[in-house]
Amino acid sequence: NYHLGNAIKYICRAGHKDDTIDDLNKAIHYLTNERDYLLEESKRIQGCVLPRELYDEILIDAQYSTDI
Repeated sequence: NYHLGNAIKYICRAGHKDDTIDDLNKAIHYLTNERDYLLEESKRIQGCVLPRELYDEILIDAQYSTDI
């Protein structure tokens, strides 16, 4: 995941390169972006009504993916 990867990068390098506060602000920026993306995705999914056949297919696929 792009946002989380960049957040980890800036957290890990804080205090080792450039300005520590700047690195932590960048990490916060990427975490905020990820949170906002997940909130928007959640809203989009909640507003979506799937046909019953597609819903059943998603459940079946999810069940098989956890069996691995």
